[in-house]
Amino acid sequence: SAEGPAALCGASPQSFRLAYCRVLSRAVTVDGKGCIGLVPFYDFLNHGRLGSEANVELLTYGQAVRRAGDASGAEGSFLDLDDMLLVATADIETGAELLTGYADA
Repeated sequence: SAEGPAALCGASPQSFRLAYCRVLSRAVTVDGKGCIGLVPFYDFLNHGRLGSEANVELLTYGQAVRRAGDASGAEGSFLDLDDMLLVATADIETGAELLTGYADA
C-alpha cells in the first residue's frame, strides 16, 4: 500500500513526485522569510538582470509599503502584508517584454 503524502491524495508515488517537482519548479520565495508560494503567470516572465534590464519585481505588499515610505498605506487595506505583488520598476510600453531577475531575487 502507498504511504506518505501520495497516499493522502490517492496518487501513485511517481505521479506525486512529478506534481511536487512541477510545483517546486514554479515556486518563488519573497522577503527572505523562507516561505514559498505560487504566483500565477510569474513563470511566463523572462529573465533580466535586476537594476539594468528587469522592468518588474515580485514584492510582498509589506515590502512595497516600506519601499514607498508610507506606513499608513498598510492600514485599512484589503491586502495582507504577505500578499505578493508584481510591481513595475520602470515605465513599460504597450507590447514590451516583461523581465524579472529570477536568480537575483
